[in-house]
Amino acid sequence: MDLLRKIAVGPDRAVLVVTHDSRIFNFADRIAHINDGLVTHIESNGGLN
Repeated sequence: MDLLRKIAVGPDRAVLVVTHDSRIFNFADRIAHINDGLVTHIESNGGLN
C-alpha cells in the first residue's frame, strides 16, 4: 500500500483499490461505499500525507 500511495500522489495519477479490509482505509483520500453494485455514499478520508 505504501508503494501504491507513492504512485497515486504523482501528477495525473489515480489508484483504485477495492477491498473489505478496513486496514486499507487509512491510505484512502476518499472512500466509496457500495451496496448491491450501487454507490451509496462517498466520504472524504484525508488519507496519509
